[in-house]
Amino acid sequence: MTQDFHYAGFWRRAVALMIDIFIFNILVGFVTILFVAVFGGMGAATGQEEAFGGTGVVTFVLLVLIGPYIWFAAFESSSWQATPGKRALSLKVTSEEGSRISFLNAFGRNIGKIVSGMIFMIGYMMAGWTRRKQALHDLMAGCLVIRRID
Repeated sequence: MTQDFHYAGFWRRAVALMIDIFIFNILVGFVTILFVAVFGGMGAATGQEEAFGGTGVVTFVLLVLIGPYIWFAAFESSSWQATPGKRALSLKVTSEEGSRISFLNAFGRNIGKIVSGMIFMIGYMMAGWTRRKQALHDLMAGCLVIRRID
C-alpha cells in the first residue's frame, strides 16, 4: 500500500533549518552564560580562577559539537516528529512508510548531514531534484521530510 505524501522541498527545509539554528544558538548562549556565571563564580570564591577552564571546554564540546545532533534527533523522534523550525513550517520527519522514526534512526540521519555537507553541500541540494525530495542523509536513513496536512 502506497501513501501519497506532500514532500517538503529544499527551500522550505532550508528555512526550517535556519529557524532551528537560530533557536539552538540562543539556548547555547544562555547555557554558556549560566555556566560561566556558576563556575566562574565558584572559581573566584575558591581562589581557583582556572576552575572554569576544563568545564568550559567540556561545555563547548557538548553544547556546540554534540548538542545539535541530540537536539535534532530528540525532536524528530518525538511525537512532534519535527524540530521547532520544521513544526513552524508544517513539516515532519517520517520513515519511508510514513511512521515515526526512532531516536537512533533520527540520530543517524543527523550524523549523515556531515556527509551531505562534505562536497559543496550537494547532499543537501539533492532535496531539490530527487523524486521524493530526499537529501542524501534522508536516503541514508530511509527517511522522508513531508508537509503535515492536519
